[in-house]
Amino acid sequence: MSEIDVIVDTDPSGMVHGGLDSDDDVALLALIGAERINILGVTIAYGNAPQHAAHANADRLLASLSAHRHTRPRLFTGAQWRDPLGADSDAARFIRAAPRGAIVLCLGPPVNVAAALWHDPTLADRLGGVILLGGDWSDRRLHIDLNFLSFGAATQVVLRANVPKIVVPIQTCLQVRTDHATCRSVRQCAPKDSFVADYVCAMFDRSVVRLRVVDRMFVGDGYDDVRAPSADDNFVAWDIFAVLALLDRQRVFGRERLASVRVSDSGMSTELRHIELLDEPTSGAWTRDTALQYGVTNHSHVALVPDRVRADEFEAMLVERLCAIHLHTDVSTMPLIPSSQAYYMVGGLLAIVLTGALAALLPLVWLYTCCRRRRRRKSSKTKKTQ
Repeated sequence: MSEIDVIVDTDPSGMVHGGLDSDDDVALLALIGAERINILGVTIAYGNAPQHAAHANADRLLASLSAHRHTRPRLFTGAQWRDPLGADSDAARFIRAAPRGAIVLCLGPPVNVAAALWHDPTLADRLGGVILLGGDWSDRRLHIDLNFLSFGAATQVVLRANVPKIVVPIQTCLQVRTDHATCRSVRQCAPKDSFVADYVCAMFDRSVVRLRVVDRMFVGDGYDDVRAPSADDNFVAWDIFAVLALLDRQRVFGRERLASVRVSDSGMSTELRHIELLDEPTSGAWTRDTALQYGVTNHSHVALVPDRVRADEFEAMLVERLCAIHLHTDVSTMPLIPSSQAYYMVGGLLAIVLTGALAALLPLVWLYTCCRRRRRRKSSKTKKTQ
């Protein structure tokens, strides 16, 4: 089989002071060296950390790869936080120059992909597909998906594009517990002179986002029986699911569905409407030809959504991929990359969430005020009558 050209758009922060999470770091390692995968380049977005810190994180990680075992992908600087929609960058220009049939694996906020499509709408016809990690299938008013939330307008551009898309929502990621047993498995099978197990264990320890408080999620239609694990010692493998969706969906996922995917301007609300349930994962890559078999001719706002995970296969494939990686340096022991801006980013995201909560409460306050005024009027009329 021929190789698949892939551009990885990511926001790693496992080695950044104040970084939000370390799943991008592990996901990038899981993809490197995979059979039939030709990584054209790695484009960096802001998200888990400011763009410059995420770039330094990726550069340090890729520099630790053994040159005689792995080919180091090129790095490209992407959009900065608060850049306007469509802001051009090295990352956007590199994506626009992608060869026909290339797949963009988007592990962070899709700002770089959106900028590429904004400047060249014909790019949608040339790309083989886009895989997005993000979206919330539940009917909750507040969401924990930061990828779509970071820049809702950019997410809209990508979802609207007529390109085959796979969207891996947060409910899919919450179905599997990944903990230090994975570290021990990697340590047993990794090359003795490789530091990959040390790095993965360190990333698990530094992960900020845990499932500690999530005992059971009520996640709406099609997910009623999903149970998120409750444990202090676990790691949310968000972006790793998107990587394995690229490598072998048939092995990792037990069920998929076609869905209409839309997101609000603010990114606060994601709507995934069921179109068709596929009892078995589709064979091969999700391409235009494959989609035609299911009657999909226009890919605007349409995506393939993996929604059932085979936990044992997920764990086995993740360990297999990490055991194939050779790191010649234990970068996990290096000083963290300074990034004071990370705190401002967290503050900005919290401000967005609080603004959404306030917007949700305003109608209730208005209703309460109207009821009180009405009661006062009735009370005053009653006194006048007496």
